[in-house]
Amino acid sequence: MKKIILTMMALFMLSATGFTQSGSCGEKLIWTLSDGTLTITGKGEMRDFDYPDNAPWYSYSTEITTVVIGDEVVSIGNHAFSDCNKLTSITIPKNVTGIGVGAFSNCRSLAAINIPQSVTSIGNRAFYGTQWYDNQPDGVIYINNVLYKYKGNMQDGTVVNVRKGTVRINPEAFFDCRGLAEVTVPKSLKSTGYYAFYNSRHLLSVSNSQNTQRIANTQLKWGVKAGLNVSSFGGIKDEPEEREGYSRSSEQKSKAGFHVGVNVQYLFTSQVGIESGLYYSTLGTKNTEKETYITDNRRKYIYNGKSDYAASYLQLPVSLLYKFNLGRNLSLYPSVGLYAGYGIGGEITWKSTEDYLAEKRIIKSGEMDFFGNISDSETEGEKEYTNRFDFGLTTGLTLQYYKFTFGLGYDLGLSPVDKKIEGEYSLSDKGLKNRNVKVSVGYFF
Repeated sequence: MKKIILTMMALFMLSATGFTQSGSCGEKLIWTLSDGTLTITGKGEMRDFDYPDNAPWYSYSTEITTVVIGDEVVSIGNHAFSDCNKLTSITIPKNVTGIGVGAFSNCRSLAAINIPQSVTSIGNRAFYGTQWYDNQPDGVIYINNVLYKYKGNMQDGTVVNVRKGTVRINPEAFFDCRGLAEVTVPKSLKSTGYYAFYNSRHLLSVSNSQNTQRIANTQLKWGVKAGLNVSSFGGIKDEPEEREGYSRSSEQKSKAGFHVGVNVQYLFTSQVGIESGLYYSTLGTKNTEKETYITDNRRKYIYNGKSDYAASYLQLPVSLLYKFNLGRNLSLYPSVGLYAGYGIGGEITWKSTEDYLAEKRIIKSGEMDFFGNISDSETEGEKEYTNRFDFGLTTGLTLQYYKFTFGLGYDLGLSPVDKKIEGEYSLSDKGLKNRNVKVSVGYFF
């Protein structure tokens, strides 16, 4: 028994001192970990990891001291080596062109990094929490021809002259630099990263007209948005009516729908901007009516009517917004503006029943196009029953976290949905108007 135990201990110690782990980290890339050295071999791009613990070697991150990347690897993925706090050496070959978001974040022991000139794209927070970053002096940090980050507190009225030869300003490079007043950029600048000047609320000008538009583009964002509608009509006759031998009541219920489309946002400053988009949106309402008659022979006659209004619109809102910065990548902004809509489809369905002498029967039911025609008793022709064009006020409150948005809004229609046709019953004396509460989620690209 003692011999077996000693043998097992010896095998364990042997495996513990020379274990090898391996796997895939890209379509054509293989990783191997042995004696604290992580080696990436193969050809092509490394996979991006949404979170640090998604990296296949993350469970060994506290044991990694050296990273060697093969000559044919062309990128380092997002969060690839985050939290490797014993990492002291990294070899990046000359074919690597991009380093992902947070690639080396919190590698506390990494004091020296040799980055080849081929690297022209560096994700935000790529070196955050490393000795290399902590040892950099306050001010603008450059990595080759990339303006990587402004480090430290910025005094009011600061003017930054981006050095000649710079081809890119990194994402969030001047994030929350509230003292930034002016930036001069060279002709060599080719691109500016996402949120490069976010919340630099006192930035007054960007010199060099050839590149002003490139920087302005960081304030222009587009994305997608979708969500739930809870709509109804304003202006419906819902006052009960009662007199001798007769009573009438009606009730309107909200109708559930949805909206989906593209969203565009442009910021004039870090806080003030406009938002627009184009959406497909379903609106409508449900309505019930009840009428009770007492006939001449004292019999009770009850009429019940139910109708369902469902319309589809293309909507174009334009709103003014103001952003409140709540923290890193987190903001809250109210908005107010106008919207225009055009009806493209839908239907109206109805069903009427009567209850007389304990007998209940359907007396009328049917459906019609929401934006269709009905007969005009005066002209004996056809007339549109509804207006396709819709117009009104729109308000909203949106929480934005990085590229994701969560919003609550309300649309108040100002133009009537229905048309008055002589001799035809209408639900409204003053015209039906759309009302809509909407909840949405979105994503900016």
